Amino acid sequence: MSSHDHPHPATEKEVKGVLAVGGAGGPHGLGDPNDQQLRKVEQTILIPKIMRERTRIEKCKPEYEAFEACGKEYGLRGFYKCREENTAMQTCMGSWYSDPDFIQECTEQYLRERTQFRRTGIMKPKDERVGSKAYREKMAAQKAAAASAQSSLPP
Repeated sequence: MSSHDHPHPATEKEVKGVLAVGGAGGPHGLGDPNDQQLRKVEQTILIPKIMRERTRIEKCKPEYEAFEACGKEYGLRGFYKCREENTAMQTCMGSWYSDPDFIQECTEQYLRERTQFRRTGIMKPKDERVGSKAYREKMAAQKAAAASAQSSLPP
């Protein structure tokens, strides 16, 4: 049977989406909470997004902060001046991106969050979703508040 013979051929959007082709199902029409299969978009975009954010804030934090400080110091010249810091950060992040245990850990984190969403129909607030802009802004605000509190302490 060709795709032309199928009564409901899968559209490009369905194939690339997070929900399974052929229907969502589940208690809220968001997919089966017990489904552990990953779609291509989850494997190539959503899980790597979690990996990038976790390496930045957990695994390679000193390297990231050194690169960030260098960039702030040199501005646009940082592209040239901060090569050493950038290389250290990229090396650290690359080692985690190829670590099978870390990949599995991030995949399991994603599946737990997806299962919870499919079960309840309630998404985590944006500022709690690792990888979202709101999450990064929340972390930056917390970092700034901590730095401000630290600088206001007497010597």
